[in-house]
Amino acid sequence: MPSRIYYSEEAEQLARKQQVLQITLFMLIGLSIGTVIALLFAPQKGKDTRKDISKELGDTFGSGRDSTSDMVKDTVKKLEDQYKSLRSEMDKLVSNVRN
Repeated sequence: MPSRIYYSEEAEQLARKQQVLQITLFMLIGLSIGTVIALLFAPQKGKDTRKDISKELGDTFGSGRDSTSDMVKDTVKKLEDQYKSLRSEMDKLVSNVRN
């Protein structure tokens, strides 16, 4: 891409934003066209395709929920352990200050 001369940082930032917008727009248009073509040439009925898509999405979201739930449980456990550790350290410091 040829180097351009911009007379202000604002003009350069605006040009970059426009480039990103154009790239995103063309990608979305390409994906949409590809999806339509793929569905038109699909080897099975639309009803079956929709069932398959909804089943796959349901499985994906379900597994995502499960893994997220496990991560949250692990994080809560770690935080509880750290809280107990900090609490015991604070109790020791308070008792040392009182003595």
